[in-house]
Amino acid sequence: MGPISDFQAQLQKRAPASFGCWHRVDLHNHTPISSDYLQKDPGAPDRLIERINQAHLSAVMFTDHNALPAKELLEEVRAKTQCLIIPGIELNMFVDAVGDDRKVGRQRFYHLLLGFDPSDNPDFLWTKIVREGKLVDRPVGPGGEIIRGLDCTLSDLAKLLEGSQTIIIPAHLHSNHSRPEKSRSLDDIFQDALFLKSARQHCDALEVTDEATAAYFDGKHDETERLHKSCVWSSDSHKPDDLGTRTAYVQVQSMSFHALKTALRMPHRVHLHEPPVPAEYLVGMHINGYFLNDLWIQLSPHCNALIAVKGAGKTALLECMRFVLGSAVPESKRDAVQKHLEHVLGPSGKVTALVKRRDGELQLIERAISDTYFTIRTEGGSQHTVDTPKALGFDAQILGWHEIEDAAVTATTRMMYMDAVAGRAEMDTIHAQLTEQIAVIAGFQREAVLANREFRRLDAEVSRLQRQRDALRHLEDDNLVTLAKEYERASSQQASHSELKKRINTQAARVKQHIDKLVDGISIMTADTELDSVIDGSMSAMSALNHWFTSTSDAAEVEVQRVAQSVTDNDQKVHDVFRQFRERYQERIRQLPDDQQLLLREHQRVTDETSKLDTLTRQRDELRNSLTSLIERCKDSCAQAVETLERRAQKRVDATEALAKAISNQGVRVRVRPYALSPNIQQFQSLSISGAATFREVLPGFKGPSCLHELHDVFETLTIDLSHTQAQRFLEADYQPYVGLVEDDDLEVELNVSKNPQAEQFRKIDQLSAGQRCTAFFPILLSPDGGPLIIDQPEDNLDNRHIAATIVPSLVVKKMTRQMAITSHNANLVVMSDPELIVAFESDGTTGHIDVQGFFEAADSPITQAVKDILDGGEAALRQRLLKYGIHV
Repeated sequence: MGPISDFQAQLQKRAPASFGCWHRVDLHNHTPISSDYLQKDPGAPDRLIERINQAHLSAVMFTDHNALPAKELLEEVRAKTQCLIIPGIELNMFVDAVGDDRKVGRQRFYHLLLGFDPSDNPDFLWTKIVREGKLVDRPVGPGGEIIRGLDCTLSDLAKLLEGSQTIIIPAHLHSNHSRPEKSRSLDDIFQDALFLKSARQHCDALEVTDEATAAYFDGKHDETERLHKSCVWSSDSHKPDDLGTRTAYVQVQSMSFHALKTALRMPHRVHLHEPPVPAEYLVGMHINGYFLNDLWIQLSPHCNALIAVKGAGKTALLECMRFVLGSAVPESKRDAVQKHLEHVLGPSGKVTALVKRRDGELQLIERAISDTYFTIRTEGGSQHTVDTPKALGFDAQILGWHEIEDAAVTATTRMMYMDAVAGRAEMDTIHAQLTEQIAVIAGFQREAVLANREFRRLDAEVSRLQRQRDALRHLEDDNLVTLAKEYERASSQQASHSELKKRINTQAARVKQHIDKLVDGISIMTADTELDSVIDGSMSAMSALNHWFTSTSDAAEVEVQRVAQSVTDNDQKVHDVFRQFRERYQERIRQLPDDQQLLLREHQRVTDETSKLDTLTRQRDELRNSLTSLIERCKDSCAQAVETLERRAQKRVDATEALAKAISNQGVRVRVRPYALSPNIQQFQSLSISGAATFREVLPGFKGPSCLHELHDVFETLTIDLSHTQAQRFLEADYQPYVGLVEDDDLEVELNVSKNPQAEQFRKIDQLSAGQRCTAFFPILLSPDGGPLIIDQPEDNLDNRHIAATIVPSLVVKKMTRQMAITSHNANLVVMSDPELIVAFESDGTTGHIDVQGFFEAADSPITQAVKDILDGGEAALRQRLLKYGIHV
């Protein structure tokens, strides 16, 4: 066994599952005593038993026509299946109905299913029905077939059975109506008003033949007078192999007749299909601390309620959940929460949680009070630690009411919950993409700023040197012109060779690149000077290098080093030759008249100063191309980020529109305002005053809806015109801290505060009271289908009418797909939301412990007394209230 199996074994031993679970039931079947049974051979009972076990049924009701099933058969099936076997009858109920002649007569009937508590006396009840229910024979239909049925109303039958625990279910309801004389369905024979009245008052459930019929009894359809009734479908089997082929699902803790009848009377405990299980949930916990010492608890995947008197331990358990799952605590509450946790766990306490992740993997999460990390164990025995809750891969939200209020008034917190509605995993992916794209933009921008600075410096230097060269007076004497050109050529050759040496030494380490680029753009002038032969040697060496590189890379690497050394040696020779040339040139100048000497010396000075003009011009042009390329990449990266930003906003808009429709009946309006939350530039001013000023002054000149849109426009403008004055300021000022500034969307929440349901008086959430804020925001908290939602006393700031009318129905629906846990003192919230598990805590003042736990399925449930005492103040308080209300139960 691995660590998870060991933990599960201990959890089941120390805290066995005691919550409501879904069970398959088949409540309409026949046995061989029915006249229309199709398989009456001696092997039929064994086949019935086999089918019940194969179908994993928890309850089966046998309903033969006008007769109770054989006791011996039921006892044998019950003993060999460990299934709840219910004796029942399928009766014909004669009713007033319109016949073929359009007259009202009593030759029509429908089928009614009755199921009797096996612990009662079904024979006595059936005898009572026969004796007092006026069981009669009547001719029905065009052929006058004799049918035995009850000549009484459903109300009369209910009074007859009063005091028993009989299950009453009208059979065969369907939404495709037939002629009454051809149907045995209640909805085809009764007038709608009579049928609905009988169903509302006397029926535990309705048997339907298709889902379309069941949909009309969800409490929202005017056609059925908003009747909310459980609907089941059954196999109506007339041979063993048909049993269990069409089953319904009911929720009980342990199957019994009383629990089944109670469940049937609660529509949310009955489903035609197997209900879903949340994708990720907290399976159970072990807390070994001071106040909670060696406490084991197993939770339902659906809804769990923690109840207790003040200080008994329910909030302590919630804080342990928050601790082991790493749920964030608001800054203002951290000290108080930490002190509470230290009291609960003591100096060496530890919490272990077994969770089921969304990917289906079970993992153990362990954390000691002294740890800043989480230890994760898997079934295979592997163990590792993580430092952040996100690394756990388990998305849980644990909220105190102060956190809900914070969510109501803080825009960024609202968007966090909105992302949960839109799909946290997908939104996290979008956020990660956006962050990565902004980092790419920032990287390119840093390069572009540096490149731009160097480009501007070179451009200014080239312009200055060019102006000096252009301003030099033209020489008119041919001999002086020749002498000056000779000096210019020699000076240019010397500068070119120096550039050649610099390039080849730089590129020597990059031999695998194309060597022919080493000399690209280097222009060697030819002249009748002593430098020609030396430079020719370098050029020959480069040609040889190209030859070697194309022949073999290994030889090329050796040749690169040889050529680099050769060019370096030649560069020294070039300097020596140029120095000798310059000395002879100076000697020739001294032989000239003074005015010509002055002219040539000025020419020499300018020539020396501008000797690198060609090289600098080339470098500037290359840098311009590189800068333009960087700006183009910035623009493209901005375009990608803008697309991601728009995709994020659209996902939020779509999710919000769907949410708005879902909660419109709760008096709450929501909508997303894209790019409504501007980044706070003031907080960055201390980093760069000039950048902040540029950011505020320049961006408004571009008309994008967000900073990223405007940055894209800035870079696009620079690709067209690098000297654009306004855009160029972004490459001159230090605005690096502002590249990552991105507007966020805002979730606008409004509540209808009108006391008249027909009127509309919506106010924004920041204009509401604390209770109204919570009322407005609570539906948003319940909307996502993510990980567990655990809330400490959600009734705070909410009135009981709102809890009963709005919060409870939402909880009943959402708990099907999302695990929830609530701590509460509110009876309406706990009882009406029908949590699958209620845990009652007690304390001796030093330690807290679980007193009793279970599913509150009926009055005789083990948890009933604790619920009455803790939430209602005891039975005396309940009776007093009922007496004053004038309600008789």
